[in-house]
Amino acid sequence: MIGKDKDRVTTTVKKDIKEKIQELAEKEGRSESSMVARLINFALETYEDTF
Repeated sequence: MIGKDKDRVTTTVKKDIKEKIQELAEKEGRSESSMVARLINFALETYEDTF
């Protein structure tokens, strides 16, 4: 179950990207899902600062 303020997103990525996500998640002791959420948040902040 996820929080009422959250929603799920499903996407498809190339296997090499999935492997990179898995490696990063393992380094930080996170799940792959948590790592993807962190990367998306970081990308959005960076993107918003750029434009």
